[in-house]
Amino acid sequence: MIKPLTVTACTAPKWADAAHTIINCQVTFAQIGKPLDFNATASDPETHGKSLFADLVAGKYGAIAEYTPPAVAPLTSSKGVKQV
Repeated sequence: MIKPLTVTACTAPKWADAAHTIINCQVTFAQIGKPLDFNATASDPETHGKSLFADLVAGKYGAIAEYTPPAVAPLTSSKGVKQV
């Protein structure tokens, strides 16, 4: 286990799954000093990950945007005909 990182800012939280178990966000840690993409989960093996997830769910960093499933393009055959 690494020493817990200190969150100085967290922006753009958005649920990464329909079950609401993962939150994608931009996090700045004091020890790093620049924003990083971060996936926060309650089951994160590191203390700072678990704490950040709890803080996000509690609203400390604002509302969490709802999950949006990825758009799925229709499959096409090798002849360019759409498969349904």
